[in-house]
This record gives sequence, structure tokens and C-alpha cells, in this order.
Amino acid sequence: RQLAERLERAEIVTRVFDGEFGPGDDLFELLATVDPATAPRLYVGCGTEEDRLMPPNTRLAEEARARGLDVTTDFRPGVHEWGLWDAQVQDVIRWLGSAA
Repeated sequence: RQLAERLERAEIVTRVFDGEFGPGDDLFELLATVDPATAPRLYVGCGTEEDRLMPPNTRLAEEARARGLDVTTDFRPGVHEWGLWDAQVQDVIRWLGSAA
């Protein structure tokens, strides 16, 4: 069965990934093969009240750091909704403008 059929918001997965995740869509597989010397800086943010989303975001940040990547984390109280995103996107914009 396709992943899109198993997810809560299947229509989004279908629209974004054409219904299936491919090898180039797995961030952890990409992380394992990236050259840290040429990898971009990463900004990983998540609301700490997200039981399903915190573990993979924390894991991504930890594994990226272990590979030698420059990672900024922003784990703050909140859930996966516009109030949190609006606050975080402002910080991401400032971060993007900061020196590497």
C-alpha cells in the first residue's frame, strides 16, 4: 500500500510526493551521504508539545551534528500550527541573513 493511503493527511503527501516517498526524500539517508564540507547550514525547529514530531526532529539535529554539520535548533513550546510557525519563520529569516 502506498504511504499516502496510510497517512492522516494523505492528499498532501499525494500532492507533494506523488503518493510515494522516493530515495531522495529520506532526510536521514541524505544525511548519511552528504559531504559536511559542502552541506548547507541547517535550521531545525519544532514545537515541544508535538509528541509525534519532536523525536524525528531531535534525531535529525543530533545526527546532523554528529556528521559535522552546522545545525541551529529551535525547539520551543507550541504545536504544529500557525502561531508557532509565524514566530519561528521570523527567527529563520533573521538566521538566514546571519553570517555563516
